[in-house]
Amino acid sequence: MHSHTPRLAIIDSRGLSVRQVAYYRRDISELIPETRATVQQHDVAGRLVAQRDPRFLAPIARPNLSTIYSLSSATLFTDSIDAGWRLGLSGEAGQVLECWDGRGSHWQNEYDGQLRPTAIHEQIQDSDLRTIERLIYADNTTEFAERNQCGQVIRHDDSAGTVWFKQQSLSGGLIRQTRRFLPDQADQFADWPAAESDSDRLLQLGEGDTTESRYSPLGEVLVQTDAGGHQQHFSVDRAGQLQRIGLTLKGQALQPLLKATEYNAEGQLLTQIAGNDVISTAIYEASTGRLERLTAVTSKRERLQELSYEYDAVGNIVRLVDHTQPVSYFANQRVAPETTYTYDSLDQLICAKGRETVDAGQNPGLPKLIIPSPIDPNRLLNYTEHYEYDAGGNRTGLRHESDKNPFTRTLRVDSHSNRALPWDEGEDEPDFKRQFDKNGNLQHLVPGAQSMTWDARNQLQSLTTVRRSSAANDGECYRYSAAGERVVKFSTQLAHAVTHQRIVHYLPGLEVRTTDDGEELQVICVPLARGSVRCLQWVKGQPDDIDIDQLRYSLDDHLGSSSLEVDKDAAVISHEGYYPYGGTAWWAARSQVDADYKTIRYSGKEQDACGLYYYGFRYYAPWLGRWVNPDPAGTVDGLNLYGMVQNNPIGKVDRRGLSAEIPELIAGAAVVGAVLIGALGFYFSRRNNQAQSAPPLSPSSLLQQTFNLSEAERQKVRNFNYNKGLVSDPSLTDIKGFSDGSKHAYAPKNPDHAKILKGSNSSSLSSQIKSGSINSVMLQAANAQPEVPRRATTVPQSFGFEVFAPRFLSRQKTANIAAPVDPGQAQAQAPIAVPYTVDVEGFKETNNYMALTKEQKTKVHNVIDEWLAREDISSYSYHKYKGEVKDPIFGMQKVYTIDLKGYDDTGGGRGDWRLVMYKIDGVYNPQRVSRHRDIDARIKSKSGFS
Repeated sequence: MHSHTPRLAIIDSRGLSVRQVAYYRRDISELIPETRATVQQHDVAGRLVAQRDPRFLAPIARPNLSTIYSLSSATLFTDSIDAGWRLGLSGEAGQVLECWDGRGSHWQNEYDGQLRPTAIHEQIQDSDLRTIERLIYADNTTEFAERNQCGQVIRHDDSAGTVWFKQQSLSGGLIRQTRRFLPDQADQFADWPAAESDSDRLLQLGEGDTTESRYSPLGEVLVQTDAGGHQQHFSVDRAGQLQRIGLTLKGQALQPLLKATEYNAEGQLLTQIAGNDVISTAIYEASTGRLERLTAVTSKRERLQELSYEYDAVGNIVRLVDHTQPVSYFANQRVAPETTYTYDSLDQLICAKGRETVDAGQNPGLPKLIIPSPIDPNRLLNYTEHYEYDAGGNRTGLRHESDKNPFTRTLRVDSHSNRALPWDEGEDEPDFKRQFDKNGNLQHLVPGAQSMTWDARNQLQSLTTVRRSSAANDGECYRYSAAGERVVKFSTQLAHAVTHQRIVHYLPGLEVRTTDDGEELQVICVPLARGSVRCLQWVKGQPDDIDIDQLRYSLDDHLGSSSLEVDKDAAVISHEGYYPYGGTAWWAARSQVDADYKTIRYSGKEQDACGLYYYGFRYYAPWLGRWVNPDPAGTVDGLNLYGMVQNNPIGKVDRRGLSAEIPELIAGAAVVGAVLIGALGFYFSRRNNQAQSAPPLSPSSLLQQTFNLSEAERQKVRNFNYNKGLVSDPSLTDIKGFSDGSKHAYAPKNPDHAKILKGSNSSSLSSQIKSGSINSVMLQAANAQPEVPRRATTVPQSFGFEVFAPRFLSRQKTANIAAPVDPGQAQAQAPIAVPYTVDVEGFKETNNYMALTKEQKTKVHNVIDEWLAREDISSYSYHKYKGEVKDPIFGMQKVYTIDLKGYDDTGGGRGDWRLVMYKIDGVYNPQRVSRHRDIDARIKSKSGFS
């Protein structure tokens, strides 16, 4: 399949990527593959101005994405064939002042004297201007200083209500926060007045819902107390890996949910013992680190789950077997508990074979429930699905082969975009302009029915499942926080002439589900190292035939899909199998009541009544195999803004509705080693998202400390983080200074992009920033005189109490050499520090360093530390040699050394030892410890030191 199908990247004379070529082959019998090119166009300044996928290469065709820049190279206007156009105007400091989009929406942002956002005004076409957000900041009084809040957001009014941030830890974590919602009326929208007292009157009565957290010195959550008074207790090992979790329900004793874990040297989870004594084990292939087998057994060694995986040469899963299920014979078929997969040369899934229930249908929603569980093998049949895609990655066809339920689903793709709609033979061509708005949001989930409305931020606002002329409609409405997370869901349904309402409030670590018949259910959500636990506690209205404080342990597959649920005694509650693109092929439960309270399914996401899966930033339609609106992150996952996981739903997942990634379980040792920090970050992000909602303007202390930024530059970074949605983790932002004197703050688009940027050299990084292919902001222009960073004075300043998070500092590979700042020292008396860096961690990875004795290493580090403490780098036996050496790795380099006085008891002279360094892009890179005479000899012969 992959023979003679290389992937090519073409760069121009400026080092800019201008074309990528892939070769498409669907069948191994095809001798000559199809060429598919993706093209980028740059202007004379090297900025990316147009991008085209294989469908739109013709010069007369409109590009997938075109960009216009301001004179300062800031993005001014973008035009996407999928997401429409967007215009933004920025101020002198780079802060966004106003925005417009193709739907006629208009935003105006207000800032205070320190350029912190204070209000966001929004006007939807043909409607009045509304204030949809207001932010209030703490001053520098003692009261806020004691709570580590000076300069931080303390109140944020958003579309769902108001959040008060009442206390923060030294590492920036939220110790206490309270949310009050707007009244539970689906048709009420926020318009916040300027006065706090007037805003309070718009909220629900009461004190609100408070969440509290306690942190370790490294900023990790140790104890979280949710709004219901339930406590989650977390314990990690020295490497920061999750070890134990306990749960204390309000008024009850502590009970374990996770008793123990074990990891291998690559950070992959090997074993997990849950609170119900179910032992989950993962077995990996020794040479590649790929997952081979996933098992779960009870304390009595009864098998609950045993999945085995087989891969092709490029790492795609080709066979998955469930060894706990029997082979059955039904309707003249041998039905094996396995699924097989076939891929094309672009790793797109083109064929899948598996099992489905005899009652499976082609419409959205669940098939008929099978009771009791485990599933009756005589209710299952074989199926085969074939998938077709166009050159732009749109899934255009699905052919489902089955004795009981064969069908074909065709999607017609717009010739001018990647928008697509279901279509049957003989029908008229779809009206794409009517079925999508100008920002590419789908208007009807089913053509002509189930209408969808969207807010100005392109978030799904409501969906009507049944429309009535003489009675209330059935449907759902949603509200979102300022961070874009869904925090309220309203559901209405007419039955027997009575409209029933269900409301869900999503709080950190807790869901509060209420119905109009008096039921109030609190669902405590706890993520484990593998899978999750949901504890169902009824405040009132508990149904019969279900356990009090029921614990539902989810045993997931490699994608995180909830395939098996067991209770506190390890008895099976439910069992579910999925089609490749997320539809349910079969499911069983021990009772109808148990089945009614299962809400988490494919990929670990909640499925709404309409059949859509909510991913955090978008909604996914599994029967279509695509998202219902364009990617809000832009082209991070390709030029097709509707595509799901690059058409490889077995080997990739999308955690938040933004970009595809390889699941950690099947990534393999090489990949896991590279993304371990990111994987752990996702776990703690998932846990911290439940523990807190980060205030929107948390300053990036790491950047300020490492690069000695001026106040104006720090404010640019804060605005950049806010506008790019990086406020919850500002450590994702990095800063780079270039040889032309310019300085930029930039951020990767996704974890894969972060790995690419990490390996980029200075020239490549500069080109990408100037071309606009990286989210960035200019802090200092080329050859500009850098602004002298001001020292803190005795006069209180709003940001005088900023603190630095230790967990961020541990990620850095460079040691900061700027002189330390005394906060109490007057500005006039402060000498100016010269910022420069040394790649100490890189030196540790060299063979020369590893060959040193412990005493020798200690001496080297002591000398470096002494050198770092001096403001004048030339004042500590620092030498710069004339000429260059030709290094086999780094090419032609100048040589710099510092004396290692006392190294191996040497006392001075030309035979003494020195630390040899190169200076690359302004960073000193130690290469080896060498004697002075040897250094002279190598320089004379121009031999390198690496």
